[in-house]
Parts: sequence; C-alpha cells; structure tokens
Amino acid sequence: MKKKIFIIIGIVIVLLLVIYGIIFFVDYSNVSNGKLPVFATKSDTENYHGLGYNVNVKYYKDTNNIEKIDMSAFGKTIARAIFNYDEVNNDTNNDIIIIEDGKIQNENLLDTFLKNADNKEPSTLQVNNISNGNTETITLEYVPGENDIKNDTSSENITVNSIAPDRNWTSEDYQKYYGYYKMTKNDKEEKFDIYRWGIKRQTTENTVQVIFNTDYFKFDLLEIPVIFEYNLDSSLYEKTYDLTYHGRKDMGIKQIAKTNQYDNIDYGLYTIAGDVTVTVEQDMVYSLEDALNQKIISVQSILDQAKEDEKYGICETASYNDGGSIEYRYHDYTILKLNKLDGNKDLIIGYPYYDNSQNYIINNEQIQNKSYKDTDEKELQDKYSKISLSIKKDTITKTGATIIISDISEQENTYGEWFRIDKKTNGFWEELKPIDDNYVFTDIAYKIGENHQLEMNTDWSKLYGELEPGEYRIVKELYDNGDIYLAVEFTIE
Repeated sequence: MKKKIFIIIGIVIVLLLVIYGIIFFVDYSNVSNGKLPVFATKSDTENYHGLGYNVNVKYYKDTNNIEKIDMSAFGKTIARAIFNYDEVNNDTNNDIIIIEDGKIQNENLLDTFLKNADNKEPSTLQVNNISNGNTETITLEYVPGENDIKNDTSSENITVNSIAPDRNWTSEDYQKYYGYYKMTKNDKEEKFDIYRWGIKRQTTENTVQVIFNTDYFKFDLLEIPVIFEYNLDSSLYEKTYDLTYHGRKDMGIKQIAKTNQYDNIDYGLYTIAGDVTVTVEQDMVYSLEDALNQKIISVQSILDQAKEDEKYGICETASYNDGGSIEYRYHDYTILKLNKLDGNKDLIIGYPYYDNSQNYIINNEQIQNKSYKDTDEKELQDKYSKISLSIKKDTITKTGATIIISDISEQENTYGEWFRIDKKTNGFWEELKPIDDNYVFTDIAYKIGENHQLEMNTDWSKLYGELEPGEYRIVKELYDNGDIYLAVEFTIE
C-alpha cells in the first residue's frame, strides 16, 4: 500500500514539474521574442511575477510599444528583448540616431562613428533630437598633417623625421604638423588637432556625453566640446552587479582565485590593500569569494564589465608596453589586467588611481617582483619565460603559417597540434568561432629539436576558413604541471 502511495506521489511530482517546465518555457520564449508573459501575474507597476521568476517591461513613452523586456530568476537575467525606434514604429530611419526625453535609438550608429574616428576615416552622423525639435548632421573628417605617418607595408623599416611640439605652438601649428579632425555640425566647422584631442563617451550622473576630450589642460579651455548627449538608462549598457572596494591599512595581496579555479581562466584573481564585495539586484551583498563560489559572478565577467564601463566612459584606461597590461581606473578602485611578456596574466583589484599621485597599481613593488605568487606559480612563470612562439618569415597566408617554438627551459616539454586563433576587436582579443564544431586535432606530441626549436606548419583553413584582413594571434598550449599558453601576433592585409 505504501509503495503505491509513493508511486502516486512521485507521478504527481513529475507532472507538477512538467507543468511548471511548460509554464516557464512559454513565458521564457515570449520574453525572448519581445512578448508579454502568459502565466505571470501583473503587479501595480509594469512588472510581472511568476513562480520563481520576474518579468520587467519598459514601454516607449505614451505608447503601448515595448522598448525593453527582460526575465530574471534567482537575481540573474535569463532572457531579454530590446526594440529600437524603427522596429516599434515601422520607420525606415535606420541611419538616424533618435533622442527623445533623453532616450536613444540606433545607438549602434554611434559605435561606428567612434570607430571611424579612431581609424581616421570620414563619417557622418545624423541626430534627430525630438525633445528640442533639432535635427543635427555631424560630419567628421580627418585631415593629415606634415608629420602624418603613412602605413607602408612594402617596407619593414620606416624612418620618420618627427618634429617635437614647442611650448609656444598654437593650435594651427599642431594642426599643420600632426593633422586634425574637421567636424562640421549644422554647417558650423571646428578643428581639433589629433595630437591633443580625441573622441570618446563620458558618463556622469547617468548622462552619456559624446565629447572631444583632451589631457592637455595647460592651454586655456573654457569647456569640453560636447557633440551630443543622452540617458545611460536608455542605452544598450548593461550592469548586473556592482563592485565595492574596502581599503585596508596594510598593502598585502590576497589570492581570491587560482589559475583555472573558475571558468577555466588561465590566470589568477587577487586583491591588493583591500577587500571587495559584490552587490547584485535587491541589494544582496556578497564577498568576492562567496560571489564566485556561488556562481553569482565569474572571473571573466569582472573583466567583461570593465571593458563595457570603459566603452561608456564610466572608467578610464591606461595601457602599458610590457606585453599589453591594462588598468581600468574607477573613482574608488582600479582593476589591473596583467599581460606581461613573462607570462603573468593575473587580474588584480586594488586601490584607486589619483591624478598626479603616480599611484599606479602596476608600479607596486609586490606586483613588479611577483612576490605575491606562491612557489608553484613562480616556477611555472619562470618556465614560461624561457619558451617563446614566433612565425617564420614570409609564411603567413590567409589559410596558414609556419610557427616556431623556441624552448631553452631545459625541461622535456612536448607540444601538440592544438591551437586557436584570436582576433583583435576594438582593442581586445576575442577567440574566433570555428566553422567546424566537430573539428578534431591529431593527438601527437612533438619534442624540441637539438637547436631548441620546433617548426610546425599550421593550416587553419578547415577550422576557421580564410581569415579576413585584421590583427590576429595564434595561441598554443603547453601541458607541464599546469596549463601554459604561448601566443604570437600577426596581421592579415
């Protein structure tokens, strides 16, 4: 009798789970496709509450058109749909940025505008500001100067006679020798020399401004030229948690995550001179360790958020010629992503950078001499420093290259055929997506020759096809008491 009761109870539980799964899937599918949920209950606001999940809806002002809808469960966003102005109005203004009540549509056009500015390419941006009834046409053109260096791929050695600026130089002098941006805004023309000026986004008190910025405040500057501005909440910017840095009196370094402990990330996570807490939705606060252990955030998500914040001008960045280390400088803390030539790629969160104090985390003595590393980690780094990867001259094509591994570590290291290719996009390395997900590398181990070198013909055509023009790097892996990665950069013209 008891057995039958247990069977009945089991069947009921399974049925309930199936029914809940159907309910959850239907609402998940609706939200993913920009539709309202079916089974969730609507509250007094524009929010819906289901069993174990919530749905938030944002409408365009004075309309029933959905601007943004997202579904969250356990404090994480699991589905989202965003509609731009054109989609909800059946408009054809795909090439116009529209601003209304601080809200922006077609923000992707701004990304192209800023990218063209970095590449010194001409670009035109049309902004329709419905709030004040103004329509602005902004044209940006780069005019090269006498000292402008042209990329000459036919010559390996380029000699440039550069003229150093004089303290008495005028703006016209800078424009003449270094080139300038010519911006035409509603028929008004302005010139900004590229030596001292650049275009970026800057966010202050939830307002995003596209500005011409400069670090040269020695000359009289009444105000920063603003191209236009809009509301951060209406942009594509996303932030699911906040980091808070709590400084300590000591300058000690604390290990938060070891290499490959989370996310299969091949670097460690540390804090210096302080502790870090993570705040997620509904004001839930965790220590950084607990947030990682409970998978509320990931190590990679910390770096991804810093990149997003830099894009919107929420933090500043500084790059170093030590292999590619980057500092993300917030008002209250700094995130340092090392990428040193000796193989140190750790992520470190520490004290803030202050103007004129030279208080750079990267200059901290403990980081410079890697004294925070334990013995095993330092041994791996020492081995890595004696292994290098290069590309044989004149072997690069769109489908392959010959790589050379140099190993003077005096270890019996072996190397397989595995490799991956990353592409530099907007200043960051991103792994290419294979065209064949079922591609398998031959499981063969190769040893270094008597000359301490190993040549390997690398054909990536079956894995990635022909590479488009751009900056790339080949990444190889060495298995020796832990994962060690080698990389060499190359360019496809």
